[in-house]
Amino acid sequence: MRDFPHITDSPPAVSYYTGHSGRHGHEFLEFEYSNGRLRYANNSNYRNDSSFRVSVWVGPLLVKELKRIVESSEIIKYVIKNDANWPKKNIVGKQELEIKLGNDHISFEVNAPRPNICAALADLCIQTAKIGSLVDVQESEDPEGLRVFYYLVQDLRHLAWRLAHARHVLVTILDVNATMSTTEFQLSHKAYTKLIVHAAKYPHAPVNGVLLGKASGDPIVIIDAIPLLHQWTSLSPMMEIGLDLARSHAESTGMKLLGYYQATQRLDDEGLSAVGQKITANLREGFKDAFALVIDSASIASTAAPPLIPYTSSNLTRTSFSPTFTLAESDSVERALTFVRKDSAFNTFGDFDDHLEDVSVDWLRGGIWGDEFKG
Repeated sequence: MRDFPHITDSPPAVSYYTGHSGRHGHEFLEFEYSNGRLRYANNSNYRNDSSFRVSVWVGPLLVKELKRIVESSEIIKYVIKNDANWPKKNIVGKQELEIKLGNDHISFEVNAPRPNICAALADLCIQTAKIGSLVDVQESEDPEGLRVFYYLVQDLRHLAWRLAHARHVLVTILDVNATMSTTEFQLSHKAYTKLIVHAAKYPHAPVNGVLLGKASGDPIVIIDAIPLLHQWTSLSPMMEIGLDLARSHAESTGMKLLGYYQATQRLDDEGLSAVGQKITANLREGFKDAFALVIDSASIASTAAPPLIPYTSSNLTRTSFSPTFTLAESDSVERALTFVRKDSAFNTFGDFDDHLEDVSVDWLRGGIWGDEFKG
């Protein structure tokens, strides 16, 4: 291992850049550490990705880790040995790495004369072609030295990315916690019973629907539920039409679409589907606290607690059925199950799929179900 006698005398500085200009514009990744601050930026227009920039203050542990990575790589030894054999920057792209350590100054550029050593900072400046993989390394004129450079860059990039990502995630969590809705919802007996009946009528198929209410109050009461589909449950034209009709019905009665519900035929499936996530996200455009309820098929026959798993609007993550989500009437669970067990329970109940086969099915209003659902 190469000895750096003055490495502890001067704080290090590291900067890295890789990028190119092409049909997607200027795409690059770069980071820089100096004077206790790490700056990280990644700009990619490929697949319409957005720019990501982070600046974070770091402590002495990062300095220690940078020293360890650079020392253990022995990069300076290989640069001095075979600098002229490294590939030049080209149309594919380029990489630039600069490292300052201790009191020596080593300045390097590909295909330039041997590095000059003088009394200043240990300054290692490397410019080379963009290296896509170890295949490029192996096919170069100096695979041994370029491999050292490749792994050093990967270590530095990984360290910088993890710090930048950790800072980004932390800020996101703090933002979510600061803005997370404390809105309380209460499900009316009518709304709760309709979604339970919908799931019970089609235990062999996935079902979904929307929840209606007024977007104000404390708590906000979910007044009604509109059963949508049990066949065309994907993002199909039928789904779009059903949502539009449900939204129009809600507006005509002075209500809004406040939430989404779903159930699947699998007893072990408690997750919110990709379709459910997209629909709930769409509902949030009209009501920022829109949420989703997943009916737990494994416990739907139990009277111990509502078989509902809420997914909140903050990030569509699973929560517990807690005081934030309550039933307007404490006996709704038992009453709904009692009703479901009646022979006539499903005679007049139908969703939008049923309406498409039989236009007499009143899926929006529930027909005579209005009286059955009253608390």
